[in-house]
Amino acid sequence: AFIVGSQSSSLATEVAHLLGCEAVSVYKKIFDDGETRLRLPITVAGKEVIIFQTITEQPDESIFETLRIVDAAKTSGARTITVVFPCYPYARQDRELQNGCDIPPKLIAKLLKTAGADRLVTVDIHAPRQIDDFPLPTYNLSTENLFLDYLHREKNTTDGFFLFTP
Repeated sequence: AFIVGSQSSSLATEVAHLLGCEAVSVYKKIFDDGETRLRLPITVAGKEVIIFQTITEQPDESIFETLRIVDAAKTSGARTITVVFPCYPYARQDRELQNGCDIPPKLIAKLLKTAGADRLVTVDIHAPRQIDDFPLPTYNLSTENLFLDYLHREKNTTDGFFLFTP
């Protein structure tokens, strides 16, 4: 099951298509007082679940929504839960700069684990060393090789040098 958070864009649909599955959006109802209700649109019992959430201009809301989706999937009997953050929230705040500062990336990983996530996937995290302290298996995918392959194919590059054509 490929579940898309309400903050996600068309990127989630494209990724699901590449994986050969259908992206289904979480149902979200907003009440008059600003509280929300989330509901999984499909049955996930016994299934491998991927939760894809793009972190937008409201990262705290996106993170909390993701935690609630993870919790709903776990409560509903998902076999495994993988959270995908294409851009890891708060990744640049990866160390304590002053005494008493929080370290949000590690906290987010702890909360995901506590909510029921089994693994985490992100892309080009700001400081890859930080994932060593995360309490769940975390995979940091690099776009460097994809980018270099593209340049090689599209720009006729060889041996790392670009051969520009008019």
